[in-house]
Amino acid sequence: MAPPEPPKQDDLDKKAAKVAVEMDGYKRASIVGKTSNGAWRAKAYRGTTEVTLIVDGTGRVSLE
Repeated sequence: MAPPEPPKQDDLDKKAAKVAVEMDGYKRASIVGKTSNGAWRAKAYRGTTEVTLIVDGTGRVSLE
């Protein structure tokens, strides 16, 4: 029997995506869903401004 495949470097779960957003300095992060290419969409606040973000499979956060 073959050993189980380790998780891919670009497989990020919902909890890890939220942590990535918060570690990038955003507050009150909530994950909205996944895009067709596997990245996570999130809403969060930078100060008092709500922004929509994308978290790619490696945990990189960028504005949508």
